[in-house]
Amino acid sequence: MLPGMSLLTVVIGGALLWNAQISLTRWKGYDNPVWAGLHNYRFLITSPDFRTAVVHCLWFAIPFAVLPTAVGLLVATAIHEYVVPRFGQAPAGIMRATLYLPQVVPVSISGLLWLAILDKSGLVNQLLESTGHADAERNWLMEPRSAQLWLAVIMFWLQLGYTTTVFVAGSARIDTRLYEAAELDGANWWQRFRAVTLPQLRPEVLVVSLTTVIGALKVFAPVYWITGGGPIGSTSVPSLYAFNAIYGGDQVPFGAAVATAFTVIVGALAALLVRVQRESDSA
Repeated sequence: MLPGMSLLTVVIGGALLWNAQISLTRWKGYDNPVWAGLHNYRFLITSPDFRTAVVHCLWFAIPFAVLPTAVGLLVATAIHEYVVPRFGQAPAGIMRATLYLPQVVPVSISGLLWLAILDKSGLVNQLLESTGHADAERNWLMEPRSAQLWLAVIMFWLQLGYTTTVFVAGSARIDTRLYEAAELDGANWWQRFRAVTLPQLRPEVLVVSLTTVIGALKVFAPVYWITGGGPIGSTSVPSLYAFNAIYGGDQVPFGAAVATAFTVIVGALAALLVRVQRESDSA
C-alpha cells in the first residue's frame, strides 16, 4: 500500500496545504499573493450567504443520506426475504441493477435528463396537462421551494441504489436459521426485521451512514448540473459556494477559506462517526 499512500499524500495532502495557504492571503489568481491572516475566515463567519449554504447542505442531508439509508434497508430486506425466495436471483439482480443505474450514469447526463423532465414543456407538465391539472404547470426549477424539493427527489434517486446494493450484499451473509427460529417463535415481518436484520446489518448501516453523510456535506455535482445553486441562491451549498468564489470572480482566497473550513468540518464529523462505529463494534 506504500506507493499508493505516498501518491495520495503528495497529491491530496499537498493540495490541501496549498489551499490552506492561499486562504490566508489576498490574491486574484494571477498576481503575487499578499498575506492577509485570518481576514477571509472572519468574513466567512459573518457571511449570510455561507450560512444559508450550510443550512441548505444540512437540509439536503435528509434526501442524500437519511432517507436513502432507511429506504434502502427496507428495499434490500424485501429483495432478500421476498423476491429471492419466490422469484430467484435473476429478478433480484435486475432490481439491483436498475436501482444502481443512477450511480453508473454520469451526473452530467442525469442532470440533462432531469432538466428535460422538469422543463416548462417537460414530462411532469405534460402529465399534469393530460390529467386535467394544467393550472399546476410551472417551470419547476425556477421557483425556490419547488427547486429545493425536486433537487431533494433527485438526490434520493441518485443515492438509493448505492445503499440498497450495500445492504443486499450484507443480507447475503445473515444466517437463514435466525429467520427460521424467529418464525417458529411467531415473529412477524417487523419483529424479524428489528430483532434479526438490523443487528446483523449494523456494520453496513454504520458504513453507509458514514459515506452518505460525508457525501451530503460535500455534495456538488447534482446541484451544479441541475440548478447551479439557483434560483436566487435557494439551492446553494458550501462546495458550490467555494467553486463560484474561486472560478466566478477574483475571490480565490475566500473560496479557499470556504473549502478549508468545510474540509475541517467534514473531517471532524468523519472521525466522530468512525469512533462511534468502533465503539459499536467493540460493544
